[in-house]
Amino acid sequence: MLVMDNRIRELAKLLVNYSIALKPKEKVLIEATGTRSFPLVEALIGECYAVGGIPFYLLHDSLVERAMLQDASECQFNREAAYQFARMKDMQCYVGVDGSDNVLELSGIPDKKLKIVSSTVFKKVHDFRVRKTRWVVCEVPGSAFAQAAKMSTHDFEDFFFNACLAVDYPAMSKAMNPLVKLLNKTKAVRVCGQGTDLNFFIAGIPADKCAGQYNMPDGEVFTAPVKNSVTGTFFLQYSYYLRRQFFRWCHFTICKGQSCRSSLRYRRLQDVNEHFKSG
Repeated sequence: MLVMDNRIRELAKLLVNYSIALKPKEKVLIEATGTRSFPLVEALIGECYAVGGIPFYLLHDSLVERAMLQDASECQFNREAAYQFARMKDMQCYVGVDGSDNVLELSGIPDKKLKIVSSTVFKKVHDFRVRKTRWVVCEVPGSAFAQAAKMSTHDFEDFFFNACLAVDYPAMSKAMNPLVKLLNKTKAVRVCGQGTDLNFFIAGIPADKCAGQYNMPDGEVFTAPVKNSVTGTFFLQYSYYLRRQFFRWCHFTICKGQSCRSSLRYRRLQDVNEHFKSG
């Protein structure tokens, strides 16, 4: 578990004052997973009070979540979605903190059980949160992330906090404006590289900036392809985690937005197409 130090407090100040720009009397939900998140949650609550905000918290544990999902029913999670939605609807801001010790804790849970969560809680609660609140999500550094980065825990913590605290995010946001302008007037995109030749359209899909106000750390300008416009081949050789499930993609061919041929490892072709559908 991370101990409370000045970097945790400074990160909490950044998240509350810049990322969500919490105002007096506004309500904020702090949702956290794993005990490693506790020091940051504590600091966030203190900073919310310091600016006159009204914090609420919701804590999760991956092992408990796994037990809940084993025999989950759609009726059960429709109720859970209703409970969480009633809370979220009352919030103006949201901070998500992930301090999981094992990002693969939900591996092995049947896909049909995971789809119950994505079609209920994720669809109703998280869709509302993204559209209607000022929000930011942040992962707390730990041994698992350090190992994935091939770094010591100490060095990875330094790397993480430097990416959060040593960056002028307002200046980054301003510097992104020319790229946003370019993407917004671009119609077609071609991506070429080793084993990769992708073509797709982005016309009519607005570009948006991520400069510390959605993720922390941050630094991207994003858009998306026009639905079913992606065609070509794509090579990607790294491990990828989506909603706590493990993917390792190698090489596949996309035809009108659907993967039609693949040599990926550990996941079936239909799983890749499900990923495209879910975004």
